[in-house]
Amino acid sequence: VIVAESKSEPGDFDFVRGVEPQFEEAIMAKTKIKTTEKVVKAATTAASKPSKPEKKDYAYRSTWKHKLSRAKNLAKRGGMTKPEMMAKHGRFPKKNEWWGPEANEKEWLTKWTLENPKY
Repeated sequence: VIVAESKSEPGDFDFVRGVEPQFEEAIMAKTKIKTTEKVVKAATTAASKPSKPEKKDYAYRSTWKHKLSRAKNLAKRGGMTKPEMMAKHGRFPKKNEWWGPEANEKEWLTKWTLENPKY
């Protein structure tokens, strides 16, 4: 097993263990080349990255499916916003609980899809 150790920088070796003295110089030169390639690669990838993070894509919010989800959450709470709901009930509706003016979710869904047809 060949083990190279460095105290300060990559490529700056103090000694190489487990190697014949005649091969020591060749191994150190090969390792320095690999280290230099890594440094160059890291510098080029850092330079190619944009300085500002890319903006998040909010296009999904305009989709029919997302609008349905948001409307269903609001209707399930009886048309109340979260702070209003917490003030009135002190909790969120449970899994199959419906606080809307309609009798149940199916009734609301048929009414909502007639008012908001899918594209």
